[in-house]
This record gives sequence, C-alpha cells and structure tokens, in this order.
Amino acid sequence: MKFRRRDLDKRYSVLQVVGAWLSRSGSCPLSLNIHRATAKNLPGILSTIVPHRARWEHVELVIDAHSLLHLFDGAMPLLRHLDLSLSNCKAFELRAIDLPQLRSVKVMDDRKASVVKVTPLPWAQLTSLVLWAVTPSVVASVLHQASRLVRCVLGFRSEQSPFAGVHIILPCLETLALIGGKGNATDLLGNLSAPALRRLEFQEGVLGTDPIRLMTVFISVSVKLQEITIIRGHHSKRFLGSENHYRTTFPSIPTFSFAETNKSYTEY
Repeated sequence: MKFRRRDLDKRYSVLQVVGAWLSRSGSCPLSLNIHRATAKNLPGILSTIVPHRARWEHVELVIDAHSLLHLFDGAMPLLRHLDLSLSNCKAFELRAIDLPQLRSVKVMDDRKASVVKVTPLPWAQLTSLVLWAVTPSVVASVLHQASRLVRCVLGFRSEQSPFAGVHIILPCLETLALIGGKGNATDLLGNLSAPALRRLEFQEGVLGTDPIRLMTVFISVSVKLQEITIIRGHHSKRFLGSENHYRTTFPSIPTFSFAETNKSYTEY
C-alpha cells in the first residue's frame, strides 16, 4: 500500500482507503509506503496500520521520531526491508524490538541535525544497508556490528567530521558505494577491509584530492575487485584523474565506468 495524497480519490478519506485495503489483504504480508504528503492524516493512519504490523514485510516511511516510537513498539516477525527518511525531529533512540527476518535497512537522517543515534536494530543480520547523512560515529558503530553486509551505500554530508576508531572488517561485502564530497570517506576507506569486494562506486571528491593514491592502498587488499564506477556529475569543477589514468594505474580491474549524473537517496 502506498499512501500519497495525489493517488487518493477525493470522494473518500485516507482512513477509509487504508481500512478497505487492509480488509481486502486478509492475512497476506503487507508492503507500506507512507510519504510526507499524508502527514496531517498520519496519526489516524498509524492507529489503523499498527495493529497489523505482524504482517509488515516491506516498510518505507517519511516520518517524525515521535510517530516512529509508537510505530515500532512491538514485534514484526515478517519485516524484511525498512526504509526511514527522518526530518524535523529531535534525536531519539528505539528500544530493542523483535525483527528476525530484517535483512535490508535504509536510513536518511535530518539534514539540519543529527537525529539518529545507535539504535538497537539487528545490524548483525543485515545483508544490505544504506546510511545517508548519518553522523560518522553512528556509521562506524553500525558497520562494526554489520559483519554480514553484502551491499553498503554511504551518503555523506559535506560538513561531516572525520571517521575515527577501530579498524572495520566486512568479510562478506561485495558492493560499496560512497556518495558525497570534500574527502568525507578518506578516513573510512583507509580504515576498512573488504576482502570479498567486487564493485566499488564513488562520487568524485569523496576520496579527497588524491583518490588514486587512496584507491591503490585499498585495492591492494581487495583482491576480488572487478568493477569501479566513478560519478563525476554535471557540476564537477575539475577532474581528479583522467579516465586513462585510472585504467592504466589499475590494470587488474576489468571494468571501469564513468557516470555523469549524481544519484539520490531514493535511487539506492
């Protein structure tokens, strides 16, 4: 079920539509997509869908922290994918909840404040993770726990502080994407071991002013790397390495590609 104002028939209230679909769904697993367009109806929607959370399988929410606390106040045994876009809310913590099937998580933090603290989600069982604009201390803490990750996307704020802490080992990681600028990922990549990595994607600038030097060190311990994608974007003021330079420096990498369009959070 996707709740967007423009998709709803004006003859019926949001709650009538939600109630009708929940009734029709019987005992089937549920996929929920709640966007900011229905914010004024959110309390009523939540009170309607929360009793059915045992059937939730895929949940995508644009929501405030106060509502989130009520939403995740019980077990969700079928939930496999959770996507949270948080805005206009104070920092919060969730209590531990039972999510035995959860394998994929996406979180976009508030752009104006650090909202997400280290929450008791079952990070250790995840295979796919997207963290967007989340503070480095939280990212580092989560990655230390998420040893089963196969896919990881990290989107950085331009003003973020550097990473620090114990070396991170992700033995199962096959795909890593680093999005942002101003060298936000230099400390992270220099402090990360991913021996099974096959695909690396990064936005030009996120690895600092000398990405080739940093990549040389990283690739030396990522022996299975097969594909590198470099995103330059339409607004790049200068290239930090020519395409030929990258290819000749890393002849062991079979596939190099160069993209001209930056991706957004929703595209990951």
